[in-house]
Amino acid sequence: LSQIALDHARENLAGLNCPLNLEIGDFHQCLRDYPEKADLIVCSFAMHHLSTEEKADFFQYVAEKLADDGMFLLIDTVRAEGEDREAYLSNYCTELRSKWDCFSPEELNQVIEHIHNKDFPETAATLRDMGAAAGLTQCEEHPYHTWHGTLCFERGSG
Repeated sequence: LSQIALDHARENLAGLNCPLNLEIGDFHQCLRDYPEKADLIVCSFAMHHLSTEEKADFFQYVAEKLADDGMFLLIDTVRAEGEDREAYLSNYCTELRSKWDCFSPEELNQVIEHIHNKDFPETAATLRDMGAAAGLTQCEEHPYHTWHGTLCFERGSG
């Protein structure tokens, strides 16, 4: 939903020699309405705002919209295996309070309030299961940086 983010993405991707479609809108709805197959779908720090059911639906839409041999790159917050949402919120927000010293106390409180009200991250295992249920195969998982993970899925031509 950020023009500034899309401008940065467009600038960072300018060197690619391929068609590029960057749109402002609700990512869930944009994907559902996208008329073509895509070679690559990227979702970065947005999926954790969806309910578990909406995430599973999103994986289904991704599988439908990916071209054969297409890839889905998911970058997002993830809970540790065995960590429930309440423990995640406590652990993550404690970390933010101890390390995000560039924010004023009021700004940090706004961020933490947002996290408590809007963040519903899954474990990596749950995300892998959702991908598999949609017919996607996990092809790569990058090392996590605390609660932030990168998972890559593909839709093989089978």
